[in-house]
Amino acid sequence: MAVLAQGEWFSYPLDEKTSVSVVRKRIKTLRLRINLHGSVSCSVPWLTTKNAVITFIESRRKWIEKSLAQVKSIEEKPQSLRPDSGAALEGLTLADFSAKGYSKAWKYAALKNFSATALRFLPCFLEKPIPFTCGQLKGRAMKSLWGSCNRRTNIVTLNWALFAAPQACIDYVVLHELTHFLYLYHDKQFYGFIARWMPDYKERIKILKTIRME
Repeated sequence: MAVLAQGEWFSYPLDEKTSVSVVRKRIKTLRLRINLHGSVSCSVPWLTTKNAVITFIESRRKWIEKSLAQVKSIEEKPQSLRPDSGAALEGLTLADFSAKGYSKAWKYAALKNFSATALRFLPCFLEKPIPFTCGQLKGRAMKSLWGSCNRRTNIVTLNWALFAAPQACIDYVVLHELTHFLYLYHDKQFYGFIARWMPDYKERIKILKTIRME
């Protein structure tokens, strides 16, 4: 069996137009991601065989096709900020984003919102303290992630585009990233902790999938 070597990746073609980018990561289970610009990626544990990856992708073929169709329908719709988004509630518009990036007003309001959100959730970690303060929260433009948690530097980074989502979704992403200080992997313990404080987190994820990252 061919075992994925460190740093190795390959592209698996589903059809003439679509291929799946396979990336090896420090995770326990295989995961598929459909990015809102139409690309498909598959994250796999280090020692996963190539045949196992292909079998997994093929078993999810119908889901991939359905998800890509949903992405296409979103792209064809006129783009505007949701009226209940964090940005819209602050009086911002799509004019605050251009090819050069997000405006200073967008970044300022977004970081203020993200910090206040993190502050609200910190009491959830009193039983299991985490090495994080709101000063360790940053914003950045990202193409495929809503947020990330660096356990080595204790820094949480959130996508500026997250501010285009409703507050309920912002809350979920912030809690999600903070929970990584307790649990590295997306396992039962990880989502069990989130469900304890946010029982409807799955519904928030569904809404988040309708928000464009770019």
